[in-house]
Amino acid sequence: MQIVKTQGEVGADGRLRLDVPVELPAGAVELVLVVGSAPQPNGSKYNFADVVGKLQWQGDPSRSRESCAMSGERYLLDTNAIVCLLRGGQALHQRLQRPEWVGISILS
Repeated sequence: MQIVKTQGEVGADGRLRLDVPVELPAGAVELVLVVGSAPQPNGSKYNFADVVGKLQWQGDPSRSRESCAMSGERYLLDTNAIVCLLRGGQALHQRLQRPEWVGISILS
């Protein structure tokens, strides 16, 4: 098995054509193809433009503490909690005034 990472270009017809040399004998092969946009030229890894304005926060993240199995004042904030804070979510802001620890999840 070989793992090959390459870049291609989708034609106007919406089809991706590959011409990749491999060191395998002639015959049938199995392919796993993951297709995504090429990296942005400015060096950014992620482009969230397709979801901006489409995600809606449901509920109050600070009220779910009672149903959580964890106790104490340690918080790991996900993207939804960060968005809630940036939009002025006062209940979550109040809960984060004197925590023992606050972490932020980051994709890399």
